[in-house]
Amino acid sequence: MVGLRTVLFVSHVANDMLYTSIPPLLPLLALERGFSAAALGVIPAAYMVTASFLQMGIGLLYDKRPSVRYIPLGLIVGGCAVASMGFIDNYYLIIAAAVLGGVGSALFHPTATSLSSSSANRSVSVSFFIAGGGVGLALGALLSSQLAGLAGLRATAVYLPITIAAAMASLLFLKNDLGRNKQLVNQAVGKELNKPLMLLATAAVFRGILYMSLITYLPLYLTRQGYNLAGAGGILTLLLLSGAAGMVPAGFLAERFGRLNLVAALLVISGLLCFSIVSMPVEYVFIPIAFLGFFIQAVIPLMVAESHEFLPNNLGFASALIYGVTLGLSNLVVPLVGAAIDIWGYRPVFMGLVSLPFFGSLIVVKVQTSRNKISSVVSGKTR
Repeated sequence: MVGLRTVLFVSHVANDMLYTSIPPLLPLLALERGFSAAALGVIPAAYMVTASFLQMGIGLLYDKRPSVRYIPLGLIVGGCAVASMGFIDNYYLIIAAAVLGGVGSALFHPTATSLSSSSANRSVSVSFFIAGGGVGLALGALLSSQLAGLAGLRATAVYLPITIAAAMASLLFLKNDLGRNKQLVNQAVGKELNKPLMLLATAAVFRGILYMSLITYLPLYLTRQGYNLAGAGGILTLLLLSGAAGMVPAGFLAERFGRLNLVAALLVISGLLCFSIVSMPVEYVFIPIAFLGFFIQAVIPLMVAESHEFLPNNLGFASALIYGVTLGLSNLVVPLVGAAIDIWGYRPVFMGLVSLPFFGSLIVVKVQTSRNKISSVVSGKTR
């Protein structure tokens, strides 16, 4: 089991580096190509929307025909797509490459997330896996922002050998351990949907709109406020890296205090930190950003683990819903946020986003009160 956790963690690092390699390059695209904030927002949104909604189909396919081969396939497809983006001049071809990168991510996530939930301590196991994604998000932003100063947009080339290496490592592991993995994932497919699960997904969307808007537009906002490209990328990296640091402790805390109780509290704290970000002088913004990443990212593995409690026999679908579709819906809003920024500016729009985690917290409280009503369809509780 230790080997399985390790390879899932490492492969998640490699996969999620791809997405955050894109936002730090947006200031360069704005400078060299003259794209508007709304047009720039479409690029990472195209990646994430594709990755998110396609996960539903991949998740259902995985539940019916489990195969660990989706993991290396997704890594190779995503790596090739993102690496090519820095060498493309046409805007629409860049969008097409982003969409293909999303296909790779969609192939990866339902399988890997379902396998991570095989432990008895579900909150801890899923949190450890998703923390790998958090590390990957931080490393992707760091590499992209730092290498952009040396290689420009062609810095994306670095992600191809990284993902190929991760895919090869996954293939080697899966070849030696394929029988055990099949045993872990060969479960009956269930399709129970319920009100608390949908409420949980709604709360995840509210959180996702805020978080994905920050990932996309924070570097642009900071460069407008006087930060250089490396400095703005460093702040984004801080947000992402602190998010990875918060996931594993949250898993252990959830085992003691309950997942939903902890999620509601973390969302409230996240809202307060967001308010401080837009209220304080920009030179001190790194302080609340460091704490915000810790709290707002800790929410996701707890929500995923909770969805697995609702649909214990359909983990691929549950994973795709909370870890995929909700981010896809969130990213549909990101270009609209960019359009609002073009009209009203960064600070007013960011202030409007502050309310989202508070609404999300209220919804999670409702999930908690509704959960007992469907206890008959919830099995194998691990809390």
